[in-house]
Amino acid sequence: MHLLLVTEPIGHIKDAIMFVADETFSGGLFSSFRSLKLHAATDEDAEDVIIHYSQGSGLVESLKICSSSLTDKGLFNLLDHLSSLQELELTSCNEITEEGLNAALPIKLTRLVILDCIHVADQSVAYLARNLPCLQYFEIQVIIITEYGILSLLLYAQDSRDDEI
Repeated sequence: MHLLLVTEPIGHIKDAIMFVADETFSGGLFSSFRSLKLHAATDEDAEDVIIHYSQGSGLVESLKICSSSLTDKGLFNLLDHLSSLQELELTSCNEITEEGLNAALPIKLTRLVILDCIHVADQSVAYLARNLPCLQYFEIQVIIITEYGILSLLLYAQDSRDDEI
């Protein structure tokens, strides 16, 4: 079961629209969602998820955040709340910095996709290579990545192969 939370500004009021696939959403029960997608979310929206989704937070394995103004603090709080998270996708989250991303990422992530997040580049790539031992899939599309970032990934891949031998 999947939950898509779309937050769109309407004047000074935010509407939260929930779409549920595979099962009917009824009575505010969030207890069986395995994936969550936040679109146009803010830190306040992340806090709402934390407050209203406390019972099912340990079940969420996949989180996608798109076109959001979520900050480092909001990302940290949200990821800290989702204790079973294995997959994270960030698309056009331009308020998230490398320092914030590195502090927030759970060590047990197996899949990470970062697309068009303008403040994420070399430092995060180097951090990922050193500190996410369970990571099996990594995709990044950034504007600025230097030889340092690429070298960090290559060295990590070589070290991982050496450990298997």
